[in-house]
Amino acid sequence: PDGDGGTVLLDHIVIDEAQDFGPVEFAIMMDAVRDKHQVTIVGDVAQKILFARKFIGWKKVVEYLGLDEDSIIQLEVSFRCTVPIMTLAYKVAGDPKTVEGRAGPAPEWKKVDNFVDLTEALADWSRGLLRADPYKLVALICRYPKQAMELKEEMENYLPGEVRLGHRDQFSFEPGVLVTNIHQVKGLEFDSVALVEPDEENYPEKREESRNMIYVGITRTQEDLLLATIRPYSSVLF
Repeated sequence: PDGDGGTVLLDHIVIDEAQDFGPVEFAIMMDAVRDKHQVTIVGDVAQKILFARKFIGWKKVVEYLGLDEDSIIQLEVSFRCTVPIMTLAYKVAGDPKTVEGRAGPAPEWKKVDNFVDLTEALADWSRGLLRADPYKLVALICRYPKQAMELKEEMENYLPGEVRLGHRDQFSFEPGVLVTNIHQVKGLEFDSVALVEPDEENYPEKREESRNMIYVGITRTQEDLLLATIRPYSSVLF
C-alpha cells in the first residue's frame, strides 16, 4: 500500500522455488505486478518437498500469464553438481538421461552393521575430506531433526570441536562438519554431502515426497557424495 491508502504495483517480480507455491500464493503475486508478462518464475518440481501446497504446474502458469509453452526454458546443465551426481539425481527423479557438465568423483555407497559403525564411517569420511582441504564445508544430512541431533552428539566423540548442528537460525557456513536434516537444506549448497540412512524406513518408495527429498539431498553437493546406511537402501535410489 502507498501513503494514500492505495496500492503500489511492481514493475517486475522474480519468483524462486515456484514449485512450493500454491494457487492462492501465485494469484497474490501476480496481482502485485503491473504487467503479467513482467514476471520471471524459476523452479524445479523435483525439489518440491512441501506437499501441503499444490503446485499448479508449468502449463497452467503460462496459461495464466497469457503465454505459450515455448516460454518455458528448461535448463539442462547443473553448475553446482558434477556429472556423476546429476546422473544419480535424474535417476532418482525418474528421469534418467545423459548429463553434461563438470566431471567429478562417483558417489560413494557405504553399508554398515550398526550405528557405531555408521558414525565411525561418517567421521572417517569427513576427516579425510578436511585433511585434503581444510576449507571444505561437509554436510551430514539426516531425514529428521532428532536424528541429526543424535548424530551430532556421537560425532563429537570422533571430531571434538569440529562438528556443529544446522537447524533454522543455528546455521553457519564456516569450514567444518555440519549435521542437519533434509528440510533444512533446500536451496543451500555444500562442498561435500553425506546422505545419512537413505533407507526404506526414512524414505519409503510409496510416498511421493521420498523421491523429491532424496533428490534435494543429493543435489546439495558440489563435489563429493556419500550414501551411508545401516538398513537396505531405499528403492527410490535404484
